[in-house]
Amino acid sequence: TKTATLARPFPAYTGAVLPSGPLLVASDLSGESDAAYPIAARLARQTDADVEIVSVLPPYVMPMYGFDAVPIPVEVDAGYRTTRAAALLAQQRRLVKEPKVWSTAIISGEPGRETTERARVLNARLIIAGRGRHAIGQRLLGGETVLRMLQLGDTPVLAVAPTLTELPQRVVVATDFSDFSEYAARVALPLLAPDAHVTLMHVAPVHERGDSRFEARAM
Repeated sequence: TKTATLARPFPAYTGAVLPSGPLLVASDLSGESDAAYPIAARLARQTDADVEIVSVLPPYVMPMYGFDAVPIPVEVDAGYRTTRAAALLAQQRRLVKEPKVWSTAIISGEPGRETTERARVLNARLIIAGRGRHAIGQRLLGGETVLRMLQLGDTPVLAVAPTLTELPQRVVVATDFSDFSEYAARVALPLLAPDAHVTLMHVAPVHERGDSRFEARAM
């Protein structure tokens, strides 16, 4: 492992425009989604961003019988949406001690797909979601909604554990020196605590180790 001190600050970023939209809180009203609210409130104060709560309802599926039994998705009715909106408001008031009511978007469909699409439309700067407690096999197979959002969208996703109550203080940023990794780092920096310690990490393939050219690039 090698460490280095930067001799000069990072140059101005000239790549893709950083997201400027709201923060999105993904909530299904579960205990896991509770963890997203306090962090969203802290980030909103730090970045002066608006916040929207996104809640995706699975459509009803009604079998139609005939020669073939075909499941037909039915749109969620207005009454169900009104009930969900009231529950989301109660969840925010329970977890966030500030008077401003966040906007809500209640959508019918598959949670991972609809949340990432909403983030794309709004140019959201971040999706904040509670981290589910799934077995490792389910995580690897992409069964968790957070993984689906990472697979389907390009909006940064912050998966929050219930123990995370303050902005991140120690952060590891993986880099391969590409524009993509620089973009990811610059998106992440405004979301950290003001006194956060950031470590840039590059893992070189085996054939690069010991090669002075690659070591110089990393420095």
